[in-house]
Amino acid sequence: MNFKSTGADLHRQAGEYKIGQEELKRKQAMHEANREKEREEKRVLEVEDERLRIIAETIPCKECGNLFDSRGFLEDCDVCGEKKRNVIMERHEIEVNKEIIRIEKEREERAEMEFNHNYFSKIPPKYREAKNPDERLSSQFSLLFGKNGTGKTWQAYAELHRIGYSQSNNNFLITTAESMIGRIRSDYAMSNKSDYLDVDILVIDELEKIDKADRNMSTVSDIIHYRHDWEKKTILICNAKSKEYLYKIIPISVLDRFRHNLIEMSGKSRR
Repeated sequence: MNFKSTGADLHRQAGEYKIGQEELKRKQAMHEANREKEREEKRVLEVEDERLRIIAETIPCKECGNLFDSRGFLEDCDVCGEKKRNVIMERHEIEVNKEIIRIEKEREERAEMEFNHNYFSKIPPKYREAKNPDERLSSQFSLLFGKNGTGKTWQAYAELHRIGYSQSNNNFLITTAESMIGRIRSDYAMSNKSDYLDVDILVIDELEKIDKADRNMSTVSDIIHYRHDWEKKTILICNAKSKEYLYKIIPISVLDRFRHNLIEMSGKSRR
């Protein structure tokens, strides 16, 4: 009986010991978790103290110029009693303004990227690198003439790029004289004509392909006269070997609008 009782007691004691060990481990784990939480809270407080110290050392009192001490986030200035809260709020406003400026800058950069995408999608690839336009093209009305391949169209695109980068709100239209006339004539109501009248910048290429006596030339003349009256930038391009030849293929009334800015392109063909 004694041996059986002793065996049962030992079995019970072993079970209690096992439970006690598990409880001890649980308590030790809980204690370690609490210590880790305390260490983390301490680290957070140290970081915050360092942040406040930096703010305190870099912001002088706006009343007396005295630098605040490294403690006391809401304490008064040691010299004049100016509330530190006011200085911190002032610093906060500065940070907010910086953030507003950053957002505005990002918005402008996105708008510029969208503009570049929309702009260059309308430009033939071979003219996207056109640059260094003739200074005379900055005039509201210009007529480029010369033999084939002397860079007239390249110069027109270079001027478009110059304007596009500095005044991105302008819209433009590049066409040939024949294409413009065909589009206008295809519309019975002639509403397409307003596209050429009202666009900010109009470039008309291959003007020589419309005969001077052709009734279609009167349509070109009407558009140019209207744009001249409303001071809308217009560039004409014509394959003409000399200024004298211009007067043979273009009406005097049209040339008269451009007489102060006839730009002759010369040299060997670049094609």
